[in-house]
Amino acid sequence: MKRKITMLALIGTMGLFGFGCDDNKATKKSTTELPPPAPVEQAPIAAPAPAPAPTPVAVEPAPLPAPAHGAAKGGAAAAKAGGSYVVQKGDTLYAISRKVYGSNARVKDIIAANPGIDPNAIKVGQKLVLP
Repeated sequence: MKRKITMLALIGTMGLFGFGCDDNKATKKSTTELPPPAPVEQAPIAAPAPAPAPTPVAVEPAPLPAPAHGAAKGGAAAAKAGGSYVVQKGDTLYAISRKVYGSNARVKDIIAANPGIDPNAIKVGQKLVLP
């Protein structure tokens, strides 16, 4: 019986010190209430500009030209400075520069005249613009 009385006394004191039900507190208005925050205006986020499309490289399969007498191996006789060149088997940009211009010095010019090509992966039949 003492236990029941002690428990009831404890429960009663909880209400006095604010440990009880929250129903009693709901009727009291708090003095620290703040008004709702004002809406914040944000500038619209602009979509990023699309990346420019890569320039395609024309790859046209062409018949191999008949070798002319005295022409260098690979059809270099058909290549002219300021024209175009069709890549032959075994060609590199350095080899093309040597065939057309007589030295390796124009490799950078060939690359610049053909944007979008991979200098390490030119393909047989690929048409290159010669500066």
